[in-house]
Amino acid sequence: KKSSGVLKDWSKKSNLKAERVNYTAEFMVDSNFGIPGAITVTNKHQKEFFLETITLEGFACGPLHFPVNSWMQSKKDHPEKRIVFCNKPYLPNQTPEGLRELRQKELKNLRGDGSGVRKLSDRIYDYALYNDLGNPDKGTDLARPTVGGQKFPYPRRCRTGRLPTDTDTSSS
Repeated sequence: KKSSGVLKDWSKKSNLKAERVNYTAEFMVDSNFGIPGAITVTNKHQKEFFLETITLEGFACGPLHFPVNSWMQSKKDHPEKRIVFCNKPYLPNQTPEGLRELRQKELKNLRGDGSGVRKLSDRIYDYALYNDLGNPDKGTDLARPTVGGQKFPYPRRCRTGRLPTDTDTSSS
């Protein structure tokens, strides 16, 4: 089920130079909606902002907390809605049906697809080998072994998506 709300008074609060700013949004939720397990967030502002937490009040069970602690990128940089889950844990087989698809989508977004150049604002936890320690294009004596594979299993690094070097396609 879906319900939507809009942030109020963004323009009045955005110029404040404070450590924390609280914003208020109103949601009209049908009485048979149930307890929300996730919220999708779209940042329509031009710049990113750090969202600490979302708290929903007005439910019989008390306030619902959705810990975020993440930067919310602008819609122009990341058009996909961000999914924020309530702080209630579920085992995979006990996850409510309405949350299963959202959890799979979020997991896919975080894993990435292993292709493309990474942007600074990406939230992908996609790992790669250290294959950029040398500079074989400037000389064979500057080539270095790849670290993070079977021969040298650790460490690994986040994938950059850089193109391979001209002289050694296993290096980037």
